[in-house]
Formats: sequence, structure tokens, C-alpha cells
Amino acid sequence: MKPPLISVIVPVYNLNSFLNNCVDSILSQTYKNFELLLINDGSIDGSGETCDEYAKKDDRVRVLHKVNGGVTAARKSGVEIAQGQWITFVDGDDLTPPGALQDLITAVKENINIVIGAYHRIYDDGKYEFFENAYAGVFSNNSYLSIFLNGKVEVAPWGKLFRKHLFYGSIFDLPREIKNKEDLIMNLRLGLNNSGEVLIINKSVYSYRWDRPGSALSVFLKKFNLDYELKIMNYVQEALTETAKDEEFKTELATLYMNFLWGRKKHFFKINTTKYKQLKNMQEFVFKNNRRNLWQLILVFTFMKFGRIVTTLTFPRHNFV
Repeated sequence: MKPPLISVIVPVYNLNSFLNNCVDSILSQTYKNFELLLINDGSIDGSGETCDEYAKKDDRVRVLHKVNGGVTAARKSGVEIAQGQWITFVDGDDLTPPGALQDLITAVKENINIVIGAYHRIYDDGKYEFFENAYAGVFSNNSYLSIFLNGKVEVAPWGKLFRKHLFYGSIFDLPREIKNKEDLIMNLRLGLNNSGEVLIINKSVYSYRWDRPGSALSVFLKKFNLDYELKIMNYVQEALTETAKDEEFKTELATLYMNFLWGRKKHFFKINTTKYKQLKNMQEFVFKNNRRNLWQLILVFTFMKFGRIVTTLTFPRHNFV
């Protein structure tokens, strides 16, 4: 029987200095039954021409040129034209080890709809660092979602294999301005669409170029925006509210909120009343549904309260002679 076809989707936007290495690593896979979809998202640095050159040389490569619409829209376009039963995503500045597709597809059984691999980070000095998954094995979908919401698997789209039929509904419905952590929303929605099982393996199937200058991640890390972060949390809650049954992931959502609050506590100074109310609602939700880190909750509340006080204080001006 012919092995299943895998569609490898690579969004490309002004990545010409990295693209050859990325595409060559995919075309060198030991697993041969795949198609490579290069989605040129309005590049102006010659990336589109590089994509076309590969399509001329290898009939496994297809290119879609589109007006720039952002990475989420590019992935959506790739899924729409994909012919494979399975979908995987690769970023155009990263690499895939030769056995990546083989490792992802090998252990798939009939009821498995999502496969998650481990990965390496590549640093600027050329060093590699291996990141294994905290859990490995076959999990029910609810168990997987609990693992996901507790931050125990990488939320990026890469290093994973999805059955194509999971891509229905609102998977890619996000506004253009959501340019970071859109992966978290996409993966959560795919998990909520899944009625089968999830396989997690600890073989490295991806080499991720860490903190590349100019990447979306590096820009995001240098320019923190609390409003943006709260918007992401709202998308998470909406996805769970719309899809999950009987509020079954309350504890996991509380853990996610707790991690959010604790990790961003230093940004709670000089917050306005609206933000304070949002954060306070999250803190109360955690208190009701997961009190494991009560002392952290108290400290977070202190930061929020003090931040609000600082905002409302007015100081008299003094003229010194």
C-alpha cells in the first residue's frame, strides 16, 4: 500500500538568505511521499523567484504567489491547496532533520489525528540544544489538551503532523494584527476539533532558529504589549467556551491564567482601570479553580493593586527657586 501523502507548507516572506537551506533540508527527507507547498506571501527580496526555481527542478514543489497577508493567511492558503492526508508546517528560516517526516508518520495508527515531535534550537553561534517533550506516548484528546494548556508541549505549529480533516471551522480566523502567539490559538482550535488521539514522541523532528534578528518572536520580545497579551488570553477563553463541553478545562485554563499573571507581574504598574478589571477577573478565576500557588496569587494581586494605586495618584508640582 502506498504511504500517505504529507503536505509540507512553508510560508515565505523575505527569507531569501535562509530559504535554500530550508527547502534543501525538506527535499532531502528520507520519507519520499510528500509535496512541498511554498506560499510566497508578497516577498520583495527575491524569495518568490527562488521558490519558482525549486518548482522547475523538482515536481514535488508547488508555489503559490499571493499578496502579503501575514503568516496565518499564508498557512490557510497552503492548507486550501494541499493534496495530502496529513499537514505539517515549516518556517522558511528553519531546518528539518532528514528523518523528520519518517519519524512523525511511522507510529501513526488509525485513531491518531495529531503527532507532536521534539525539536532542537539553533543559536547564532551554531550550537544546537535539544528540547524534549515532558510527556510521550498516545493520549486521549482531553488529556492532550490538558497537557497543552499546562504548557507541557511546544505551541508552535512546526514539529507536528495534523490530519487534514481537522482544518475546518475557525482555525485560521484571526485578524492581521495578531502576529505572535497565533500559533497557540491555531493549535488549541485544532485540538478542540480533534475527536481522536494524539501521539507525542521524543525524536527531534525540527531545527528551530532561535531569536533570529527581525523575526516575529524577536520583535515581540523586545516590545511588550499588555493589551495584546490580554487579547490572546481572550481568544483562548473564547475557543474553550465555544467548543469545550461542561467547562471541562477550567483547571487547565486557571493554570494558563496563573502562568500568564505570574510571568507578567512586573508590567502591572501604571495599569488603567480596564486592564485592572481584566487582570482581577483572571486572578479571581484562578482562585476559584486552581489555588496550587496561592502565595503567587497574593503577590500578583499586590502588584495589580499597587499598580492601580500608582495610576490614580496625583502629585503636586513644586517650583524650586
